[in-house]
Amino acid sequence: MALAGYLVLALAQEPPSFDPDARLVAAYYRFLPDAPPDPAALKAELAEMGRTGVDVVVPVGATEAGLAALAAALDGLGAESKERPRAAAFLDAPGGTVRAVAERHRARIDGRPLAWLGPLPAGTRPSSPLEALSGALGAAPFLVAEVSWAGVPADRVYAWGAQEGTPRELSVVSVGPGKVREEGRFYERSWAAAARMEARMVALESWNGWPEGSGVAESAGHGRAYLDATARYARKFRAGEKIVLPRGKWTGAAKALYTTKYNPREQGLRPVEHPEGLHEAVQLRGIAVLTTKENRVGDRRCLSFDVDDSFWFFEKRSFELEVEFLDVGEGAFRVEYDSADRSLPPERRPFRSAGEGGFGATAEWRTERFALPDALFGNRQPGGADLRLVLEKRGITVRRVAVLPR
Repeated sequence: MALAGYLVLALAQEPPSFDPDARLVAAYYRFLPDAPPDPAALKAELAEMGRTGVDVVVPVGATEAGLAALAAALDGLGAESKERPRAAAFLDAPGGTVRAVAERHRARIDGRPLAWLGPLPAGTRPSSPLEALSGALGAAPFLVAEVSWAGVPADRVYAWGAQEGTPRELSVVSVGPGKVREEGRFYERSWAAAARMEARMVALESWNGWPEGSGVAESAGHGRAYLDATARYARKFRAGEKIVLPRGKWTGAAKALYTTKYNPREQGLRPVEHPEGLHEAVQLRGIAVLTTKENRVGDRRCLSFDVDDSFWFFEKRSFELEVEFLDVGEGAFRVEYDSADRSLPPERRPFRSAGEGGFGATAEWRTERFALPDALFGNRQPGGADLRLVLEKRGITVRRVAVLPR
């Protein structure tokens, strides 16, 4: 329910405030440039936010006219006693204008007006916006900043880019329908990951996305499917409940396997490509194999694999990795996997090392085994991979890679 978690303040004339420990849902509402908002449509969208459990609306690109329309729509919903979100102040660039709705509609956390900092342009050096925000809002803000504002003291941090892959493990977790929607499965996985991260806030990266139909709002393409899903996920998130993913093809399988020996080759494990992780399937002396290729990024090569989400996704468990490779030349390869190891900083958890396998120039096929004691498999490596073989100044040829529960 929108507005859940509010503190009752002693001064009745002040806007109510969210408890800092409450689980909240925010959503970006995009105002289009040179297009005055339709008051009726805006009011209807805010009413939908209230029904789906959105606590905070973040007005992106709003002009003064847009902010006035936002306030009028919220006034109308209040007069009708309908659930509605509160509005965060938004700053979309250093030195830009603070976009803040009328005080009676401002979102507050722990008594402070909520201010949201959008991503900085590449190459921009962040400077503290606190003085400008405090002046515009009349009080020190509760600051939510994108990770590009490194060094700026923020109460919470988020990362832009939820449409690209699994959400990042931050104090505010961004989710979105995804560029490749997979009939809603991408969105479901994103919410499941956010719930398992135990974040205090989820941000819907696109409510009324542009181009039309790219957000969660009702559209001709997907109807109300994402609205209904958001209501379910927000309710579970706010209650601290686990979002259980449906069973799939590889649920309960004894192992996830990639093999060039048999068909199908991909049995719950598939190779994925990215700039450092180029590969090709070739015939070597009449034997089908998978081998790394040179790339244009540098001397490092990666052979990356994605564990099918129906086999395992974003829960801690121990596995064993088996790699059958052609032992030619010298050197070593390193195994890195997406882990739940909280002794590592969040940005390093997807790349925990499981040790090295060495080449002994035997010219034989060898199998090395690696323990993955706290695997998460959240698709957080480049290309959406869960594990990879990393090599410096050389490649590797494999014909079997298997992930087995322990």
